[in-house]
Amino acid sequence: MLNNNIGLYLHIPFCRKKCAYCNFYSAVLNRDVLDGYVDALINEIRSYSYIKRTVDTVYLGGGTPSVLGKEHITRIFSAIYSSFSVESDAEITVEANPEDVTAEFLSCLKESGVNRMSLGAQSFNDGILRLVSRRHTAEDTKNAVSLIRSYGFDNLSVDIILGLPESNKDTLKADLETLIRLDADHISAYMLSLEPKTALYINKGRLNIPTEDETADSYVFTCDFLKKAGYDHYEISNFAKNGKQSRHNNKYWLCEEYLGIGPSAYSYFEGKRFHYECGIKEFCKKPAAVFDENGGDLYEFIMLALRLKKGVSFSSLKTKYSVKPSENFFKTASVFSESGILNMDNTGFSLTEKGMLVSNTVISELIKEENYEDI
Repeated sequence: MLNNNIGLYLHIPFCRKKCAYCNFYSAVLNRDVLDGYVDALINEIRSYSYIKRTVDTVYLGGGTPSVLGKEHITRIFSAIYSSFSVESDAEITVEANPEDVTAEFLSCLKESGVNRMSLGAQSFNDGILRLVSRRHTAEDTKNAVSLIRSYGFDNLSVDIILGLPESNKDTLKADLETLIRLDADHISAYMLSLEPKTALYINKGRLNIPTEDETADSYVFTCDFLKKAGYDHYEISNFAKNGKQSRHNNKYWLCEEYLGIGPSAYSYFEGKRFHYECGIKEFCKKPAAVFDENGGDLYEFIMLALRLKKGVSFSSLKTKYSVKPSENFFKTASVFSESGILNMDNTGFSLTEKGMLVSNTVISELIKEENYEDI
């Protein structure tokens, strides 16, 4: 059944300090700039009030949304509720860093209708945290989780990063055991990507960073460990307890519609993709969305769906795009299937956990034009 509801993503592009691995668009916190940005963000939220669609997921990401004070949080959510019809059981998520989690912050989120938290732990090893410029300690994260639970949040996601400097199988095992003890409802485990211009990339020659093969081994270990602990590996980097999948992020992977507001934020709405370019000052002065070419096409749908464990159904190709796999597709897919990196039957195809490690290579082969033909 087609979901006619939409998601709403708001980008809060401020951090107290830039982390050594981060390549997301953000700036160091400046209270004067933040005030003007929130004004511009609220005005842009209100500019979409003409859309008569129900919002069933809201996500505040960043950057670091937890740098917002009570006044800004209250104003932002007031603008959301006055501009959109928000479903009564909408999933409403706010990202936070452990050191920002206070009683006042959580009380304000509760009053604003937030019911899901995403906490950036990244590691539970204090030495590793210092190496990547995180401002919190492992104890800060544990205390934050305890406080979050005390305020009645029963949907908590915690992020970790695999392959950080000085990490190894022992530190990873300790991280995963801590996550289980903390009873996280959802776990995101991202493999470190060394992006140009980040501090880690610049200093990689002086750091003991695991090799790609070592990080791949860590990923396989994580998948096996969390599966045994009862988590569903529903997306390449995401694991969830029953009923705790991220409804908002699923919209991205299922090509469902959502609006993204803020510099670097992307949208997919009415069959079109558009985004705001990076630049806080530019956004504050005159927000303007830029339309992207080829948004929402067949190949994008396949690429995103293959991130999910359930993959692509042949029926969805028929109903959404009026195509079917060609003889060339089955030749290519059979090779991947025999190699143990692709599951395929008469209903569709999906990546195995082994395949998720080489997802970019597999997907690039499967989205070639000659693999599909009109019905």
